[in-house]
Amino acid sequence: MKTKRQTSIALLLSASMLTACAGGAGDIISDFKDRKNAEYVHVPKMLMKIGMAMAVKDDEEDMEIARHISSVKVLDMEECNAETKREFTETIDRLEFDGYELLAKVNDATDNVSVHIRKKGSYIRELLVVNNGHDDCMMVMVKGKIHEKDINRLLLEDIVKKTYTHKK
Repeated sequence: MKTKRQTSIALLLSASMLTACAGGAGDIISDFKDRKNAEYVHVPKMLMKIGMAMAVKDDEEDMEIARHISSVKVLDMEECNAETKREFTETIDRLEFDGYELLAKVNDATDNVSVHIRKKGSYIRELLVVNNGHDDCMMVMVKGKIHEKDINRLLLEDIVKKTYTHKK
């Protein structure tokens, strides 16, 4: 009887360790932000509010979206060595995006960009942009309570701007 209990406990501990090792996007940022030549910026809620107060309020719709962002984390590994970039890419490849919905994905010869969202109701609680290409490795995590229609509007504006810029 005692051995069955010990086996059960061992299996439970093993499962919890595997889950902990799998980690999430925030864990990846934490693991890589202190690597040599990695650039990391975290804008917490308080700084977001200060920035909002000081911002030029040209576009009221964009300001409304910004009000709903609680924090932004940016990890840029462009200046890191090839080994660190390879490790980052492998870590991203192993990441299970449980709870995230794939919004967009673009792959070409140099970049592998994906945009994931975590929703609650009609609000996006987390927006995750990952580029695990050969040269430009980066991750951006935006947290807040952003309405889906606002993200769609921003994406549409970005597509229109890029299309117009490329036609010139």
